[in-house]
Amino acid sequence: MKVEGSEVDSSDTSRQGDGKQQKACERGTMVKDTERLTSSKTKEQSLHNAKSQKSNKSLLHADEMPVKPAELEGASTYEKAKTKSKKANRKTNTRGHKRSGADYHESPLGVLPEYIPENDSRLNKTSEPGRVYNLSTLFSGKLGEGRREQTKRKRPNYFFAVQITNTEVKENLTRLQKDVEEAEPKLKPAFVSVDSAHITLGIMHLGDQEAINRAKAGLHDFQTSHHQQQHHLQLQLSEGEEGEGFGSSDPLVLEVRGLDHFNNNVVFAKVTQGDSLKKLEAIADLLKSCALKQKINLDEKEFAAHLTVMKHSKNPAKLKKSGIKKISSDVYQASRDKIFGVELVTTVQLCSMLKPKKNNYYHIEHEVSLTLKAVSDECATDDG
Repeated sequence: MKVEGSEVDSSDTSRQGDGKQQKACERGTMVKDTERLTSSKTKEQSLHNAKSQKSNKSLLHADEMPVKPAELEGASTYEKAKTKSKKANRKTNTRGHKRSGADYHESPLGVLPEYIPENDSRLNKTSEPGRVYNLSTLFSGKLGEGRREQTKRKRPNYFFAVQITNTEVKENLTRLQKDVEEAEPKLKPAFVSVDSAHITLGIMHLGDQEAINRAKAGLHDFQTSHHQQQHHLQLQLSEGEEGEGFGSSDPLVLEVRGLDHFNNNVVFAKVTQGDSLKKLEAIADLLKSCALKQKINLDEKEFAAHLTVMKHSKNPAKLKKSGIKKISSDVYQASRDKIFGVELVTTVQLCSMLKPKKNNYYHIEHEVSLTLKAVSDECATDDG
């Protein structure tokens, strides 16, 4: 029994020894792992410190002055450089000392160093491989030509027009404006003077007297071409042939009837569809081509015959202050199909938008007649 007990005790002791050895091995492994982690962290920390020292050295080289770490904390490298540069500039101005050298340049912020940090996105911009750049525009002197063309487009200050002179048409337009004022008094600043009623045939910008003279010459060319077309048309009609061109040698009579609008910003009286409107459109086209020959460029918008009654742009600030953003069609709904009268067109005018008005109508720079009799009288006067 004693032998068996001693054998049991010895086996237990050996087992305990084996457990202690295993635990010691595990502890050794853990210590090694800890040492390995510590050494790797130490290496990373040393690398980080080396990089930060390198960047600080570059900053010190750029600005030639030390900066406290607290001032640079939480800011990007580029912002740090700017902050340091501002402080350097303050000290420079205080001491009355100007920096010099190729590393500095003038900027809105003062004298800044020509410094681009390593992490700046500008350094990552690389050109596409194999890309070929065309420098012909640069050396041809056409660089920025599109911008210059946009700058040349100045605000119109002259226009070709047909004046509305019929008293009946004017009285009906005045009555319409009174009805609109009763329905909505706030719209009164948008009313266009009835005395200045006209139909625009084309608008342009004339910068000097030479340009005005060319516009006048274009108007005379138009008159001559129109006279030739009418004379040719009369010969065709006298021989029993069908007329072409303006369709008739009779005077141009326009019927003004009904109302319409442009995007609820402009309200206008319409010209009735028919042969008269086609003749007016042909006159506008001929006038544009004659002006172009004189190097006068009319507005490129498509011609739309209209007689303006109200427009928001006449006094936009006052209208918006009153709460009027658009001209509602409800205020003139009752006169939507009203007949305002007829207008006998005898002349075409070149008018100024800016020169002082006469009798509330635009300053007439030049005017030509459309009738054959008036043209022949003018020719006889010139000959005399």
